[in-house]
Amino acid sequence: MSRYRRLILAVLATAVVLAAGSAATWCSVAAPPHDGPSARQEGLGSPAREAAASLAAPVPGGPGFYSQHAVAFRPYEPTMSWAFWDGELYNPGGTDSEFDAPLSLPNGATITKLVAYYYDACGSRDLTVRLLRDASGSNLGDNMAELNSSGAPGGYSYGEDSTVNYPIIDQQSYSYRVVVLLPQGCDTSMSLESIRVDYGYQTGLPLVANGE
Repeated sequence: MSRYRRLILAVLATAVVLAAGSAATWCSVAAPPHDGPSARQEGLGSPAREAAASLAAPVPGGPGFYSQHAVAFRPYEPTMSWAFWDGELYNPGGTDSEFDAPLSLPNGATITKLVAYYYDACGSRDLTVRLLRDASGSNLGDNMAELNSSGAPGGYSYGEDSTVNYPIIDQQSYSYRVVVLLPQGCDTSMSLESIRVDYGYQTGLPLVANGE
């Protein structure tokens, strides 16, 4: 066999091997997701996992929306365990952990709802999300809204709380934050994807025209 023919056969063989490997990777990526930390890690960033994360329709609310991604949250204390998995916040440690993110809304706006998007396949353990306001110049604060993942079907879901205490934003006297509590022992089977705060105004804004 000539050197040229051997070269052609070698190239064809390599192409067959690469094609087979690509097909196997595609099948693995497209396989339906299943619960459990190791199973979720196998599907990291897969189209199937992204499809499982999507809700049938947007959660109604508004008219104004403030969304905060999970990567904005940081541990309340340096000893608390935290990690991100494919952009989602989870607790890899052996103790419960609290995570906080600042919230900034227009002064005078009225908060109408707190919404949280999460993944929960951790059995009886629950994720908790709270909306808090802290008084400027003191250590006093108020709990404005709260929700948890109790009763979640297992997998991607959301929770909401439309009963809001102290709903009118007062940036002069308070600062605002969202707190997430992730229990121990769940690892990647429980994670926060994002939060959303809906708001509006009690009265219509004045119409401002040019020259007036």
